[in-house]
Amino acid sequence: MIKEFNEYRTRMNEKILAADNLNIKRLYNLDTNTYKDGVLSVKTKEMLGLISSMVLPCVPMDRDVSVIIWVSVTKKN
Repeated sequence: MIKEFNEYRTRMNEKILAADNLNIKRLYNLDTNTYKDGVLSVKTKEMLGLISSMVLPCVPMDRDVSVIIWVSVTKKN
């Protein structure tokens, strides 16, 4: 399930970035820079993201996707 999701996410990211939209590029840059080492380590930020996605109320399907993303990121690092 995670492998298929990551493949889908990669394809969609490529399509989104191909649109060459400055606002989208800025959003991606913000996300990338947020998860760099700083006062909190990358691992700590990833674990906080995973925990948040599990406890904050949201649409169940969105929560599942969010948890999949954080588990795959946390596993990778």
